[in-house]
Amino acid sequence: ERSKDLNTINEIYKKQTGMTFSEMYESFFENLDRNIKIIELACNVGLKLKILKELGFKNLYGVEINKKAYEIAKKENPDITFYNSSIEDFDSNGEKFDVVCVSGILIHIDPKNLPGIINKITSLSKKYIFGSENYSENPTEIVYRGHVDKLWKQNFANLFRELNPNLKTVKEQIIPYKNEPLEDITYLFEK
Repeated sequence: ERSKDLNTINEIYKKQTGMTFSEMYESFFENLDRNIKIIELACNVGLKLKILKELGFKNLYGVEINKKAYEIAKKENPDITFYNSSIEDFDSNGEKFDVVCVSGILIHIDPKNLPGIINKITSLSKKYIFGSENYSENPTEIVYRGHVDKLWKQNFANLFRELNPNLKTVKEQIIPYKNEPLEDITYLFEK
């Protein structure tokens, strides 16, 4: 329900940070070939994939566990291939993708399960890994919509590098929020 449309999420993020998601994606993906295969894990209704489509990328894929979000994504984006699966259970049948994306999902994974998820992300990638998550230099649990054990922010870029020391940082940016004590970390790695 909170992910209504691309204009809404862009307006909200612009108020929070001074830039839209579309502007942020454009700055991270501007030098990539538009014919590469990109998959977003935990894509919700496919709004970030829609950004990539608007930027000219043609071979787009999404994985979403929530059946309702998956159905909306398929209906709204008939030219994108979607899979209804968790990240852990997603089976690509050995297929790898040029870019594997995650955005606003690693923060919701229990820190003890993150190494397995990060290894899955890395194994699905042929060349690049893109991520954008809430940032803290040290792992910090946050009460999320009145619940505990639902959100942890940390330096996800460093966690990727610790688990995969051969990753090269193409671009990394800390994005501060204007009116609240929050920052995002956005990163693009090359294998």
